[in-house]
Amino acid sequence: MKVRLLFFAGLRDLTGSSDYDAELPADVRDVAGVQRWLTTVFPLLRFDGVRFAVDEEFASMTTPVSAGQTIALIPPVSGG
Repeated sequence: MKVRLLFFAGLRDLTGSSDYDAELPADVRDVAGVQRWLTTVFPLLRFDGVRFAVDEEFASMTTPVSAGQTIALIPPVSGG
C-alpha cells in the first residue's frame, strides 16, 4: 500500500527529507506497524516522544492505516 510520510524538525534531518512516498508491506496495518517498518528503512530514527498523525489527526499506535493516507511524524518541540 502506498502512503505519504511527512517528517518534521529533527526527524527531517535524520531521514534527509521532509516527505517520503512509501510502499508499505502488506503486513503493515496500523501506526505501530508503520513505526516498526520505519526502523528498517531509517535505522537512525528514534521515536521517544514522537507523535503520529494520520490525515492531519493525531493517532494512536492502533490507528489503522490504508492506501493513500498521509502519515506525519511529529517530534516533541519546545521553545518560547
